Amino acid sequence: GKTTDKMPQDEKPVSFNNLPVETLALSAESQGSVERRQNLLKQLDLKKKERSMVVPTSDPEVKKKFRELGEPICLFGEGPYERRQRLRQLLAQLEAIGHKVEIKMAPTQTAAAAEQDDDGDELYFTPGIKELKLARMTMAAYSIPRAKARVKAQQERYAADYKKSRTTRDSERAKLLQPLQQFTSCASQVGSDRPLACCAISPNSAYVATGCFGGGVTLWNIPSCEEHQKYREHVDRVTGVAWHPHFGMDGYDGDVHFASASADQTVKLWKTDSTTALTTLGQHTGRVAKVAFHPCGDYLGSTSYDHTWRLWDVERSLCLLEQEGHKREVHGIAFQPDGALAATTDLSGLGRVWDLRTGRSAMILEGHHQQVVTVSFSPNGFHVATGAADNTCKIFDVRKHKVFYTIAAHNKAISSVMFEPTNGSYLLTASLDSTLKLWDGTRFRLLKTLQGHAGLVFDAHIASDSEYIVSASYDKLWKLWSKEDEIEITTKKEEPSDANVKTEPDTDSKEGVKDSNNTTTTTNTTTTKPAFPFPALPTIIKREQPQTHPHHTPVAVKQEEPAPQPKDEVVRGTARPKAKAIKFEDPEPDAPDAEVVVMDEGTTSVKEEDEGTAAPPAKRAKVETQNIPMD
Repeated sequence: GKTTDKMPQDEKPVSFNNLPVETLALSAESQGSVERRQNLLKQLDLKKKERSMVVPTSDPEVKKKFRELGEPICLFGEGPYERRQRLRQLLAQLEAIGHKVEIKMAPTQTAAAAEQDDDGDELYFTPGIKELKLARMTMAAYSIPRAKARVKAQQERYAADYKKSRTTRDSERAKLLQPLQQFTSCASQVGSDRPLACCAISPNSAYVATGCFGGGVTLWNIPSCEEHQKYREHVDRVTGVAWHPHFGMDGYDGDVHFASASADQTVKLWKTDSTTALTTLGQHTGRVAKVAFHPCGDYLGSTSYDHTWRLWDVERSLCLLEQEGHKREVHGIAFQPDGALAATTDLSGLGRVWDLRTGRSAMILEGHHQQVVTVSFSPNGFHVATGAADNTCKIFDVRKHKVFYTIAAHNKAISSVMFEPTNGSYLLTASLDSTLKLWDGTRFRLLKTLQGHAGLVFDAHIASDSEYIVSASYDKLWKLWSKEDEIEITTKKEEPSDANVKTEPDTDSKEGVKDSNNTTTTTNTTTTKPAFPFPALPTIIKREQPQTHPHHTPVAVKQEEPAPQPKDEVVRGTARPKAKAIKFEDPEPDAPDAEVVVMDEGTTSVKEEDEGTAAPPAKRAKVETQNIPMD
């Protein structure tokens, strides 16, 4: 059964109301714990109030509220975000002590901000002059036929490649790119007493134009690398040079040959045979960064640090367009080979492609994380290459409006990019790491690294015929790069008309007889010009005891037997600097021509083409030299 505990009826309940109670004081540790708990609760309540506080988002409104509350409007090292957070905390503290502050928000503030954002994305037009409309019509008429011809050629090439196997296509591609492995430095010239900032090769590959930090532009002959003319009218550094696309071509008789841009906010147009500028274009309000001619040659584009780029009429020296749209300084500019599009880049890391026929922005080039300073169009018409300070080169596809490929090209910022102008078979990049690199124009694989500059490389350019590459550097040098098979020098003596031609060099002279070109010559001897001119260093052979040159190692002459003195013949040729060794065997008097060939690493050798029987070795004088430093 169930057990129930019941109080007996005779017992009364016990009351504790009258019992004495003793209160014990809390220890110091317990009191501290209670206080910390209460402070934490207060802080949590304060943070909740802070999150619920409404404060202005505009920094001027925040400062105004601080003035109303009598608080400092700005603290040392404080930005707009920190200042807004401080106002939020202050309002929460005042509300916690019972002093509530009302924040009156302007009813039109958010609406005005939204309207301003909408205006930033809205497409708008600015009035244009009549000449601009005519220029757009001219560029449209110029570009459409060229684009049709390009697309037709591409379709035919793709159809032909489709019928070939992959192995055949790869072998043909490798054969096309094989000559690029032979590119090397063939000339180096001091361009100025100040660092060089830009360079460009003329369309006919006859001149190189260089611009320096001192404000001068200099023309140099190719391939002799001799100075042709100097132009000194800019008062600040020259930042860009560009050649007229028709200069040196048949049928071109215009006065404008090239243009230069400067940090003095001007663009100057020049003629090669005059040291005075034809005209000065000076409507930019900031330093001019780069210039480029439109493919038709009638128009010129210039970028500036005034956040705009301009389109000029070359013949009239008239500014047709002042194009806005960039938020930062505009630096790079390039025109599509067809002439329909133009690309510009700025220091915010963005670029834009513009339709010159309509004036609209056709595409935004985004993807770089730092300043984009250079841009180039591929001859295929739809690839755009950009180089930036984030050490990368990006290839954009204008058809798909996206990045096609990203090349981690250099270890430092890229200063110049350029597609090979003939068919875009390779891409050239220059960088502040003092190197130039050649990349496959289709798969963008590294093909060749060109080293030789001791300073930052600021600019590089490819010749129209793709035979030369020129680069300008902070080390005050500009270098000419070409293929090794074109650099190899082969010089032969021509058969003189008179059989009895003798040379009588001066025995007291250390260098023999020289002409104005510093080349050792003989009387009535025809001079054969080398394939590529290097500084002449004639080789002199003497059968007597040689004289000691202050910069040369003494030459030991070994002669096995006294032999009859043959007719003196001087073989003229040029040698590359820093030769490791030179071995020369004097040909017999009746032997055929001798051939001087400059080999790799600066080694010079002499070959004999003997058709008959060679003379006995005992009758031949042999000269051996080792480690001869070249001046």
